[in-house]
Amino acid sequence: MATGLQFTFTVEHLMSSTFVVTAFNGEDSLSSPFDISIQLASRLNEILPDDVVDKQAVLTVWQDGEKQQSWQGIVSRFIQSDVGHHHAFYEVSLVPPIARLALRQNNRIFQHQSVPDIIATVLQEMDVQDYAFALVRQYPQREYCVQYRESDLTFIQRIAAEEGIFFHFTHGDMKNTVIFSDDCQNLAVFPMALPYNALSGGANKEMHVRHLKRHTQIRPASASLQDRTFKNPAYRFMHREFNTSAKYQRDIYDHYEHGAFHGDDNNIVPFTKVRLEALRRDAETIELLSNVAPLLAGLKFELKDHNDPLCNRDWTVISVFHEGEQPQALEEMGGEGITRYHNRVEAIQGDKSWRPAPLPKPRVDGVSVATVVGPKGEEIYCDEYGRVKVYFPWDKYHDSDDKASCWLRVSQAWAGGQFGSMMLPRIGHEVLVSYVEGDIDRPIITGCTYNAVQKPPFPLPDHKTRTVLRSNTHQGEGYNELYFEDQAGEEEIHVRAQKNLSIDVLNSKQESITYNSTRNVGNDDAQAIAKNQTLSIDGQQDIAVKGNQIIKIDSDKHSTVLGDWVEKISGTIGIQADEAIVLKSSSRISFQVGGSFISIHSGGVDIQGAKINLNSGGSASDIPLPSQPAILKNAAQDGSPFISNCQKEKGNE
Repeated sequence: MATGLQFTFTVEHLMSSTFVVTAFNGEDSLSSPFDISIQLASRLNEILPDDVVDKQAVLTVWQDGEKQQSWQGIVSRFIQSDVGHHHAFYEVSLVPPIARLALRQNNRIFQHQSVPDIIATVLQEMDVQDYAFALVRQYPQREYCVQYRESDLTFIQRIAAEEGIFFHFTHGDMKNTVIFSDDCQNLAVFPMALPYNALSGGANKEMHVRHLKRHTQIRPASASLQDRTFKNPAYRFMHREFNTSAKYQRDIYDHYEHGAFHGDDNNIVPFTKVRLEALRRDAETIELLSNVAPLLAGLKFELKDHNDPLCNRDWTVISVFHEGEQPQALEEMGGEGITRYHNRVEAIQGDKSWRPAPLPKPRVDGVSVATVVGPKGEEIYCDEYGRVKVYFPWDKYHDSDDKASCWLRVSQAWAGGQFGSMMLPRIGHEVLVSYVEGDIDRPIITGCTYNAVQKPPFPLPDHKTRTVLRSNTHQGEGYNELYFEDQAGEEEIHVRAQKNLSIDVLNSKQESITYNSTRNVGNDDAQAIAKNQTLSIDGQQDIAVKGNQIIKIDSDKHSTVLGDWVEKISGTIGIQADEAIVLKSSSRISFQVGGSFISIHSGGVDIQGAKINLNSGGSASDIPLPSQPAILKNAAQDGSPFISNCQKEKGNE
């Protein structure tokens, strides 16, 4: 019995009669490129791969001269097989143009783009022009999205699945279009209800469904997703989505995940719903056999005439396996069978949502090496959180500038609430980047390394015993430094301040020096002591003052000298007292000028001079005043402290 079916296959630039189809089979599924293997014969045995591979081609199913279905695509595989008496035999694989994306692997970074925008960028780069978006939801921009060691196809499948976006194909006369959707309710509907006819034979020309199985499986009953963000570390971004339609199973099966949901309540809620729908995508399905060639993944249809009323409803096709045989295409095989087509269809209820299964993100083995970057002219570039930007050498597309990455947090040796350590890597530094829980989209700097350009502070291995902390003057020359020398016999702690050194001790400070202490001050030295000062010297104290020495005592001064007290003055001594001046000696007091003297002793008073005047002659001398340095004059005029760290000025009297 003739079925009226005919299969044809044509390739661009080749005559339509070049090939005849003897058989084909292949699968068409949501969110996956279709792949159809076609058995061909030709009168020509000199067809070369250059004539076919990567060329546009069309497989068409005809019935009674009318086109039932066609698949437009490109030839991804070409096999030259046996050559018989009348025909040469070939085999090809037909795939959509989007399958080309599987042939390009990339490492790249997308920033501040939504998933639909990223998908469109990749498709256009690979010259896939026939695509469309049929999306209901609005998709936020992703701050940072990385493709790492993934093919373009795997990458867009992964990020689309994360958002619950699936794709399918529509076929026109000369091209197919890949449609990206997020709502099964908006899919195209097959124009007629398909009858169920379990008794129908393979030669029945009428479109029908002849076999149906219902599959019901235990799947997670809920999904719980949680995330966090360092901008609000105490808050748990958590949402749980429940399935209420699966009465046949327990509700204790919860799928829990943490992380990678972009730390926002507005994002995590739809993510959770999408994740549960993906987990339950095959919980309740039907499998059917039909002869309806136009049934494609992403198409809705209505089933009728089934003996189970629950099956007579609308369904959404999620995958189709097509199979056709055309033995009479070869004249020598004309009597061995009829042309047949049938398919195996998997579908879900028309009111259910279908989401692709989430694909695992690529993982980085170990850490990545990167270079800190920033705008031209800057040496240090960070944000309010101390984050910096880096350039990854594996990034194929970005330049080494401040747009090369997102902001990366920097791991510190200690980090608390406004206490801890803070060392920011500077532009040009080589850093080691790890990934939070292995997530390629969540980089964090965990270390710095030297290289042939960024060398250590001291030559190695000459100074291998030296532990160093050296900074570098920003927009200038110089550095601050602290190092520890551990060479035996040369142990040292060295501190260097490029300009100022400030030490603030809120309580006590104690120093103990076993040997010598040397202090050199190149300019002024000032001390302010709010209370007492005690100085104890077991040996000799030498003080050399090249200028004036000014001592001001607001109260009494007491000196005790257990030996002699000798002072030699090259100039004048002036002593002024508002009250009495008392000189007392147990032995003698002497005053001598030249040959004249006065000597007071226990035996009397001796006065000797060339001339002695009583109540006549001469006059008293004025007391000389020392010159005051400018710093003291200024302090006296405006009352300002004459040292920078005046404890009295701070109120610490």
